[in-house]
Amino acid sequence: MRCVAEVLGLLVMVAPVWSAQVQSGDGLARTIAADGPVQTVSIDGKAWPTAGVPSGLLLRDVAADGGFVPAGGSVALEGENAVHSGANAALGLDFEVRYSSGDNCVRVAGFIRDTTGADRAVTVRLALPVEAVGGTWWSDILGGEAIADGVYHTLRTVGVGATSQASTYTWGAVSTDAGELCIGIPLDHFVVHRIEYDCDARLLYVDFDFGLAEETEAFPRRADFRAVIYHADPAWGFRSATAKYYEIFPESFVRRSEREGLWMPFTSPSKVEGYEDFNFVFHEGSNQMGWDEAHQILSFPYVSPHWAMFWMPDVKDKPTPEFVLKRLAETLDDEQARYHQQARLVATSGLMNAEGGYHFRIGRAHWAPSDFGSVGWFANFPANSDPDLEQLGAGPTTGGNAWRAVQRVVESNEAKGVFVDGIYFDGVDERPPDNYNRAQWRFAESPLTFGTDTKRPCMCGPFASYKFVKRVAEYLHPTGRLTMANGVPAQFPFAYQYLDVTGRELEPPIERDPVSIGLLAMSRTFSHHKPCVYLYKPRLEERFDRDLSPYLTDYMNRCLLYAAEPSLFKIFSNTNDEFYFSFFERPDWYNKYRPIFIDYVPLVRELGLAGWEPVPHASAADERVLVERFGSGESLFIVANNPEKSATIATTLEVDLTALGWASGDAPKVADLASGARLAPRLERGTLGLDLVLPPRRSAVLAFRPSLASLAGLDLAEAVRYDEIAQGRIKDRIEQRLPIDFEYDPDGDGDPAGFTHYMEPAGGVDYTSDAEVFHSAPRSTRVLLHNKSRATQSVRIPVQPGRTYRMSAWVKAD
Repeated sequence: MRCVAEVLGLLVMVAPVWSAQVQSGDGLARTIAADGPVQTVSIDGKAWPTAGVPSGLLLRDVAADGGFVPAGGSVALEGENAVHSGANAALGLDFEVRYSSGDNCVRVAGFIRDTTGADRAVTVRLALPVEAVGGTWWSDILGGEAIADGVYHTLRTVGVGATSQASTYTWGAVSTDAGELCIGIPLDHFVVHRIEYDCDARLLYVDFDFGLAEETEAFPRRADFRAVIYHADPAWGFRSATAKYYEIFPESFVRRSEREGLWMPFTSPSKVEGYEDFNFVFHEGSNQMGWDEAHQILSFPYVSPHWAMFWMPDVKDKPTPEFVLKRLAETLDDEQARYHQQARLVATSGLMNAEGGYHFRIGRAHWAPSDFGSVGWFANFPANSDPDLEQLGAGPTTGGNAWRAVQRVVESNEAKGVFVDGIYFDGVDERPPDNYNRAQWRFAESPLTFGTDTKRPCMCGPFASYKFVKRVAEYLHPTGRLTMANGVPAQFPFAYQYLDVTGRELEPPIERDPVSIGLLAMSRTFSHHKPCVYLYKPRLEERFDRDLSPYLTDYMNRCLLYAAEPSLFKIFSNTNDEFYFSFFERPDWYNKYRPIFIDYVPLVRELGLAGWEPVPHASAADERVLVERFGSGESLFIVANNPEKSATIATTLEVDLTALGWASGDAPKVADLASGARLAPRLERGTLGLDLVLPPRRSAVLAFRPSLASLAGLDLAEAVRYDEIAQGRIKDRIEQRLPIDFEYDPDGDGDPAGFTHYMEPAGGVDYTSDAEVFHSAPRSTRVLLHNKSRATQSVRIPVQPGRTYRMSAWVKAD
């Protein structure tokens, strides 16, 4: 840090005027006036054009519908810090902001505190007065937009705060000829924030929406905020801002999982014949942890503290909100009621709306019990999952129960010699996000916010969930265990700090893209090197026998672009709630589509292990082509994707080998692992050129290696792995000594002993099968036909030209 002090004569009045300059170790400097405004911003000694507008710390009383005003106060030096502090009597606020120099950024930490004793709704703005009109606002890694007029931002609707919106990312960037200027906040700082550039105000800023109240025991009437200011390479826009953010906050992006693979929900992988073809790694559930451990699959017992479910199995038609609340009250009053404990959790953990009632929604699902079929009604009450809530003494809470369950499953299995690999959270957000239950504010570790319409303080519901995830992560990580969650990315990005495997279930109609590029880009940006896993749950129309191959192939190619692990969960119907089947519990489905998984899953694994980097140092001449990089040097992969639905794209790819650390002076050997084709590169002064032809919705996975041998090694390693798998399968069949008996049914349930019923009656057909008993591939199957019906069993096998294949089936009919 440098302090510059000078005395100036102003007309007939002489007064001491001084400014403090805070500078990062890599050349970003900002000069702060004695009363707080930012005077100048420079990068590597080059001043960024600034505007003479109010800047620095600005405050707004939102409840009074006021505008932003300078905080006032004064700046003092405290060792290596410049501290701006004071009291704004007009707003009834004390404040402090501390600026300090970092190696690669200027760090900002501060607070505001109410002095009136009333509930408050306040927006705090940290603003840099920079001229960026004509430059670029970077929206995300996919691009940006020219700054011309208005306010530029990348927002998501969250339902609270001054505008009901918050920034999608925890960092933002603008660039001009002067360079690229960035503002960010830490991922472990749970706040409602917006990073924006305002053309009229000529300000790049971050806003914080704070509610101030007495009930927050750890910080009564106070809210703390943190930020960083830094610069990056404008040639790569948001991508370089992202790379720098990783450097500033490395603790937020630690990769703890050493493996990459598919997410298997609930179903035991051992039940899937030829399970190795699908590379299951992350098993959601604890139903077969010993087997998982023996087969290098990670088990994640399930917890769900973020809502309180209230079942209504005796209800046939959709209940009204009035009925739900009446039933809830009756159940609470009757300790012998069927779901009394569920009702108690609503009372101890439920979020309150602005009118003092519970937030809840009514739904119907196959996992809800029903007295009238396979689909039941429920009421979902968003819950505060903070384990500390039990200190209120009202009884068990969702968070308390879940916290005890986490400890119990880890410790009890450890006593049996089984290592629990991690914990799975089903969802990490509550919706809607406003919680006016003031008693629950007592245990908040994050600042309150306020209602958009009410302008009254409230707790942001998801922040309690993040507190729970944080506590579990801090319990698991020291012993090498992991955290995994569904529903990420969510309303806010803060859970990424504490999650090791992030996932999301996708339920698009079959004709739509299974997963959007924007969602994948956001997931990968926040995950960096951590595994990203997805569950595709396609919704079909009436034709349930349709071929899913084109859609699954599109899904795989889309996921290749960001090394997102492409798994499947259930197949749903758009028109029939009764139709839902788990994909990996249907051998007729997963066997049919097995070759697609074999083609693509190993490629996703290789890319994920190589590690995604935000700056690719590669680009395509046709801007429609999306280009991403994994690894560097002699372990380099480049993925090029054609997102067009029907147009084939022929283009040239340029790769800056010098920037990517290619040590050899010779051109690398390049192959597209997706198609198996060798490419002919052109090397000129460190830049490599490649000609590509990309069919619609397809990705090329380009491997760059110094020799043909090292390039072939990628395929050889996979061939060796499959050879070992094949030997194991052949051995299992040779050693099989189990009897085959389709009639032995001692319990009379219609399924032979050892067989699993895997299809609900549909079209008059029942299937049961035994994956462990083989007479001819793929397994022993019992089919019951009712009335006039047909059944099929299909087997797909790879064949080679010039070979003769003999196929047989053993059939017993009655």
